Amino acid sequence: MYTSLLSGLLPVFTVLFGLSYTLAGLVAMVFSITSSMIQPILGRWFDRTQAAWLLEAGLVTNCLMMSLSGISPNYTILLFLVGSAGVGTAAFHPPAFSAVARSSSTSRGGSMGFFLSGGNAGFFLGPIVAGAIVSGFGVQGTLLLLPIGMVTAFLLVKFRFSEKHSPTVTKTSKPADKRLLTILASITAFRSTTIQAGVTFLPLYLVAQGESLIVATSVASIWLGMGVFGQIAGGHISDRVGRKPVIAISLFAGAALFYGFLMTPGAVSLVLLAL
Repeated sequence: MYTSLLSGLLPVFTVLFGLSYTLAGLVAMVFSITSSMIQPILGRWFDRTQAAWLLEAGLVTNCLMMSLSGISPNYTILLFLVGSAGVGTAAFHPPAFSAVARSSSTSRGGSMGFFLSGGNAGFFLGPIVAGAIVSGFGVQGTLLLLPIGMVTAFLLVKFRFSEKHSPTVTKTSKPADKRLLTILASITAFRSTTIQAGVTFLPLYLVAQGESLIVATSVASIWLGMGVFGQIAGGHISDRVGRKPVIAISLFAGAALFYGFLMTPGAVSLVLLAL
Protein backbone atom coordinates (compact mmCIF):
# COMPACT_ATOMS: atom_id res chain seq x y z
CA MET A 1 0.00 0.00 0.00
CA TYR A 2 2.78 2.42 0.90
CA THR A 3 4.48 1.76 -2.42
CA SER A 4 1.45 2.73 -4.51
CA LEU A 5 0.59 5.80 -2.42
CA LEU A 6 2.88 7.62 -4.84
CA SER A 7 0.40 7.18 -7.69
CA GLY A 8 -2.30 9.06 -5.79
CA LEU A 9 0.07 11.67 -4.37
CA LEU A 10 1.80 12.64 -7.63
CA PRO A 11 -1.05 14.89 -8.88
CA VAL A 12 -0.80 16.80 -5.58
CA PHE A 13 3.00 17.03 -5.68
CA THR A 14 2.76 18.22 -9.29
CA VAL A 15 0.68 21.21 -8.16
CA LEU A 16 2.59 21.88 -4.92
CA PHE A 17 6.03 21.94 -6.55
CA GLY A 18 4.99 23.07 -10.04
CA LEU A 19 6.25 19.89 -11.69
CA SER A 20 6.19 19.04 -15.37
CA TYR A 21 5.24 15.50 -16.41
CA THR A 22 8.96 14.83 -16.83
CA LEU A 23 9.79 15.79 -13.25
CA ALA A 24 6.73 13.92 -11.96
CA GLY A 25 7.87 10.84 -13.85
CA LEU A 26 11.36 11.27 -12.36
CA VAL A 27 9.89 10.82 -8.87
CA ALA A 28 8.43 7.47 -9.88
CA MET A 29 11.65 6.53 -11.67
CA VAL A 30 13.78 7.20 -8.58
CA PHE A 31 11.59 4.84 -6.57
CA SER A 32 11.73 2.18 -9.28
CA ILE A 33 15.53 2.39 -9.57
CA THR A 34 16.22 2.10 -5.84
CA SER A 35 13.62 -0.64 -5.33
CA SER A 36 14.85 -2.74 -8.26
CA MET A 37 18.57 -2.16 -8.81
CA ILE A 38 19.51 -2.73 -5.17
CA GLN A 39 17.28 -5.79 -4.78
CA PRO A 40 19.65 -8.37 -6.39
CA ILE A 41 22.51 -7.11 -4.20
CA LEU A 42 20.44 -7.42 -1.04
CA GLY A 43 19.13 -10.79 -2.25
CA ARG A 44 22.65 -12.15 -2.66
CA TRP A 45 23.61 -10.80 0.76
CA PHE A 46 20.52 -12.43 2.28
CA ASP A 47 21.49 -15.78 0.69
CA ARG A 48 24.84 -15.60 2.44
CA THR A 49 23.75 -14.26 5.84
CA GLN A 50 20.06 -15.27 6.17
CA ALA A 51 19.50 -11.85 7.77
CA ALA A 52 15.76 -12.27 8.31
CA TRP A 53 15.55 -8.85 9.99
CA LEU A 54 15.69 -7.31 6.50
CA LEU A 55 11.97 -8.08 6.29
CA GLU A 56 10.98 -5.76 9.13
CA ALA A 57 13.71 -3.18 8.43
CA GLY A 58 12.56 -2.87 4.84
CA LEU A 59 8.94 -2.48 5.86
CA VAL A 60 9.74 0.20 8.47
CA THR A 61 11.91 2.17 6.02
CA ASN A 62 9.29 2.07 3.29
CA CYS A 63 6.50 3.03 5.70
CA LEU A 64 8.44 5.85 7.36
CA MET A 65 9.69 7.51 4.19
CA MET A 66 6.36 7.37 2.33
CA SER A 67 4.51 8.72 5.38
CA LEU A 68 6.98 11.62 5.61
CA SER A 69 6.67 12.42 1.90
CA GLY A 70 3.49 14.37 2.58
CA ILE A 71 5.39 16.97 4.63
CA SER A 72 8.33 17.25 2.23
CA PRO A 73 9.26 20.96 2.00
CA ASN A 74 10.72 20.77 -1.51
CA TYR A 75 11.25 18.57 -4.56
CA THR A 76 14.81 17.52 -3.67
CA ILE A 77 13.82 16.16 -0.28
CA LEU A 78 10.83 14.45 -1.90
CA LEU A 79 13.22 12.58 -4.22
CA PHE A 80 15.34 11.53 -1.23
CA LEU A 81 12.31 10.26 0.70
CA VAL A 82 10.91 8.35 -2.26
CA GLY A 83 14.33 6.88 -3.11
CA SER A 84 14.79 5.74 0.49
CA ALA A 85 11.32 4.17 0.45
CA GLY A 86 12.46 2.21 -2.61
CA VAL A 87 15.45 0.89 -0.66
CA GLY A 88 12.99 -0.36 1.96
CA THR A 89 11.04 -2.21 -0.71
CA ALA A 90 14.25 -3.76 -2.03
CA ALA A 91 15.18 -4.99 1.46
CA PHE A 92 11.75 -6.51 2.12
CA HIS A 93 11.41 -8.76 -0.91
CA PRO A 94 14.36 -11.22 -0.72
CA PRO A 95 13.48 -12.60 2.75
CA ALA A 96 9.76 -12.43 1.92
CA PHE A 97 10.05 -14.47 -1.30
CA SER A 98 12.41 -16.89 0.46
CA ALA A 99 9.81 -17.53 3.15
CA VAL A 100 7.11 -18.12 0.54
CA ALA A 101 9.31 -20.55 -1.39
CA ARG A 102 9.87 -22.59 1.78
CA SER A 103 6.20 -22.58 2.75
CA SER A 104 5.13 -25.24 0.26
CA SER A 105 6.86 -27.94 -1.76
CA THR A 106 3.87 -29.16 -3.79
CA SER A 107 1.96 -26.02 -4.79
CA ARG A 108 4.50 -23.24 -4.99
CA GLY A 109 2.58 -21.54 -7.79
CA GLY A 110 -0.51 -21.30 -5.60
CA SER A 111 1.52 -20.12 -2.61
CA MET A 112 3.30 -17.46 -4.65
CA GLY A 113 0.01 -16.36 -6.23
CA PHE A 114 -1.55 -15.98 -2.78
CA PHE A 115 1.45 -14.00 -1.53
CA LEU A 116 1.48 -11.71 -4.58
CA SER A 117 -2.28 -11.17 -4.31
CA GLY A 118 -1.64 -9.66 -0.88
CA GLY A 119 0.83 -7.25 -2.45
CA ASN A 120 -1.60 -6.43 -5.21
CA ALA A 121 -4.36 -5.79 -2.67
CA GLY A 122 -2.03 -3.19 -1.19
CA PHE A 123 -1.34 -1.72 -4.64
CA PHE A 124 -5.10 -1.49 -5.14
CA LEU A 125 -5.60 0.33 -1.83
CA GLY A 126 -2.70 2.76 -2.19
CA PRO A 127 -4.11 5.23 -4.76
CA ILE A 128 -7.57 5.25 -3.13
CA VAL A 129 -6.10 5.72 0.35
CA ALA A 130 -3.90 8.55 -0.92
CA GLY A 131 -6.87 10.26 -2.57
CA ALA A 132 -9.04 9.91 0.55
CA ILE A 133 -6.29 11.08 2.92
CA VAL A 134 -5.45 14.16 0.85
CA SER A 135 -9.12 15.03 0.30
CA GLY A 136 -9.88 14.77 4.01
CA PHE A 137 -6.72 15.99 5.74
CA GLY A 138 -4.49 17.56 3.12
CA VAL A 139 -1.22 16.10 1.90
CA GLN A 140 0.16 16.15 5.47
CA GLY A 141 -2.40 13.45 6.25
CA THR A 142 0.08 10.83 5.06
CA LEU A 143 1.50 10.96 8.60
CA LEU A 144 -1.69 9.22 9.77
CA LEU A 145 -0.52 6.09 7.93
CA LEU A 146 2.73 5.81 9.89
CA PRO A 147 1.37 3.64 12.76
CA ILE A 148 0.07 0.96 10.35
CA GLY A 149 3.51 0.01 9.05
CA MET A 150 5.13 0.24 12.47
CA VAL A 151 2.57 -2.06 14.09
CA THR A 152 2.87 -4.52 11.19
CA ALA A 153 6.65 -4.61 11.55
CA PHE A 154 6.31 -5.22 15.30
CA LEU A 155 3.93 -8.14 14.69
CA LEU A 156 6.35 -9.63 12.14
CA VAL A 157 9.22 -9.46 14.63
CA LYS A 158 7.06 -11.00 17.35
CA PHE A 159 5.96 -13.83 15.04
CA ARG A 160 9.49 -14.54 13.84
CA PHE A 161 10.90 -14.85 17.37
CA SER A 162 7.99 -17.01 18.49
CA GLU A 163 8.85 -19.70 15.91
CA LYS A 164 10.27 -22.85 17.48
CA HIS A 165 12.73 -23.53 14.70
CA SER A 166 14.74 -21.18 12.58
CA PRO A 167 13.99 -21.51 8.87
CA THR A 168 16.49 -23.59 6.99
CA VAL A 169 17.89 -22.92 3.58
CA THR A 170 17.08 -25.52 0.96
CA LYS A 171 20.23 -26.47 -0.96
CA THR A 172 19.70 -26.76 -4.68
CA SER A 173 21.25 -29.66 -6.56
CA LYS A 174 22.48 -27.42 -9.35
CA PRO A 175 23.26 -23.72 -9.73
CA ALA A 176 20.63 -21.32 -10.99
CA ASP A 177 20.30 -21.05 -14.78
CA LYS A 178 21.49 -17.48 -15.31
CA ARG A 179 20.34 -17.44 -18.95
CA LEU A 180 16.75 -18.29 -18.03
CA LEU A 181 16.79 -15.86 -15.11
CA THR A 182 18.01 -13.10 -17.45
CA ILE A 183 15.19 -13.83 -19.93
CA LEU A 184 12.58 -13.84 -17.16
CA ALA A 185 13.97 -10.62 -15.66
CA SER A 186 13.84 -8.96 -19.10
CA ILE A 187 10.20 -10.00 -19.59
CA THR A 188 9.36 -8.68 -16.13
CA ALA A 189 11.15 -5.39 -16.86
CA PHE A 190 9.12 -4.71 -20.02
CA ARG A 191 5.89 -5.69 -18.28
CA SER A 192 6.66 -3.49 -15.27
CA THR A 193 7.49 -0.54 -17.53
CA THR A 194 3.97 -0.64 -18.95
CA ILE A 195 2.29 -1.06 -15.57
CA GLN A 196 4.39 1.59 -13.83
CA ALA A 197 3.78 4.11 -16.60
CA GLY A 198 0.03 3.51 -16.41
CA VAL A 199 -0.17 3.68 -12.62
CA THR A 200 2.01 6.80 -12.51
CA PHE A 201 0.36 8.85 -15.24
CA LEU A 202 -3.30 7.74 -15.28
CA PRO A 203 -4.22 9.82 -12.19
CA LEU A 204 -2.20 12.79 -13.48
CA TYR A 205 -3.93 12.60 -16.87
CA LEU A 206 -7.43 12.28 -15.42
CA VAL A 207 -6.92 15.18 -13.00
CA ALA A 208 -5.68 17.29 -15.93
CA GLN A 209 -8.92 16.34 -17.74
CA GLY A 210 -10.97 17.80 -14.88
CA GLU A 211 -11.73 14.68 -12.84
CA SER A 212 -11.49 14.80 -9.04
CA LEU A 213 -8.54 13.20 -7.28
CA ILE A 214 -10.84 10.48 -5.86
CA VAL A 215 -12.11 9.53 -9.33
CA ALA A 216 -8.61 9.61 -10.84
CA THR A 217 -7.10 7.40 -8.15
CA SER A 218 -10.10 5.05 -8.26
CA VAL A 219 -9.48 4.34 -11.96
CA ALA A 220 -5.90 3.32 -11.21
CA SER A 221 -7.12 1.19 -8.33
CA ILE A 222 -9.60 -0.67 -10.55
CA TRP A 223 -6.67 -1.84 -12.66
CA LEU A 224 -4.56 -2.87 -9.68
CA GLY A 225 -7.45 -4.34 -7.72
CA MET A 226 -8.41 -6.79 -10.43
CA GLY A 227 -4.83 -8.02 -10.36
CA VAL A 228 -5.55 -9.62 -6.97
CA PHE A 229 -7.91 -12.12 -8.60
CA GLY A 230 -5.58 -12.62 -11.54
CA GLN A 231 -2.60 -13.48 -9.37
CA ILE A 232 -4.49 -16.02 -7.27
CA ALA A 233 -5.94 -17.65 -10.40
CA GLY A 234 -2.62 -17.50 -12.28
CA GLY A 235 -0.76 -19.21 -9.47
CA HIS A 236 -3.19 -22.13 -9.25
CA ILE A 237 -3.48 -22.49 -13.04
CA SER A 238 0.31 -22.55 -13.40
CA ASP A 239 0.48 -25.49 -10.95
CA ARG A 240 -1.74 -27.45 -13.37
CA VAL A 241 -0.80 -26.39 -16.90
CA GLY A 242 2.73 -25.08 -16.41
CA ARG A 243 4.43 -21.73 -15.85
CA LYS A 244 5.36 -20.79 -19.41
CA PRO A 245 1.86 -21.06 -20.96
CA VAL A 246 0.42 -18.83 -18.21
CA ILE A 247 3.21 -16.25 -18.64
CA ALA A 248 2.90 -16.15 -22.44
CA ILE A 249 -0.92 -16.10 -22.67
CA SER A 250 -1.30 -13.50 -19.93
CA LEU A 251 1.21 -11.17 -21.61
CA PHE A 252 -0.51 -11.41 -24.99
CA ALA A 253 -3.98 -10.98 -23.47
CA GLY A 254 -2.85 -8.11 -21.26
CA ALA A 255 -1.29 -6.23 -24.17
CA ALA A 256 -4.41 -6.61 -26.35
CA LEU A 257 -6.79 -5.53 -23.58
CA PHE A 258 -4.63 -2.56 -22.64
CA TYR A 259 -4.61 -1.42 -26.27
CA GLY A 260 -8.39 -1.73 -26.24
CA PHE A 261 -8.55 0.45 -23.13
CA LEU A 262 -6.54 3.17 -24.88
CA MET A 263 -8.72 3.07 -28.00
CA THR A 264 -12.22 3.05 -26.43
CA PRO A 265 -14.21 5.63 -24.47
CA GLY A 266 -16.25 5.57 -21.26
CA ALA A 267 -17.32 2.49 -19.35
CA VAL A 268 -16.07 0.11 -22.07
CA SER A 269 -12.51 1.36 -21.59
CA LEU A 270 -12.73 0.78 -17.83
CA VAL A 271 -13.96 -2.80 -18.34
CA LEU A 272 -11.04 -3.49 -20.69
CA LEU A 273 -8.63 -1.90 -18.21
CA ALA A 274 -9.91 -4.15 -15.42
CA LEU A 275 -9.64 -7.26 -17.60
